[in-house]
Amino acid sequence: MAQTTAFAAAGADEVSAAIAAFFQQHGLNYQALSAQAAAFHNQFVQNLFGGAQAYASAEAAAANPCSRCST
Repeated sequence: MAQTTAFAAAGADEVSAAIAAFFQQHGLNYQALSAQAAAFHNQFVQNLFGGAQAYASAEAAAANPCSRCST
């Protein structure tokens, strides 16, 4: 991954330093938001997979209703 949080200012003036600080903070904010989005995505996929497994189990049980019957 390319570094997005540290780079040198284009010049020695305070405007260049302020712009560099702005983009550095923007990079830090992006990385934090990206990590939150990745965590949300992982949790969503786990929940979706769990739901699919529950659905498949229910379908299998409904397909053979006598599998629970004792003979």
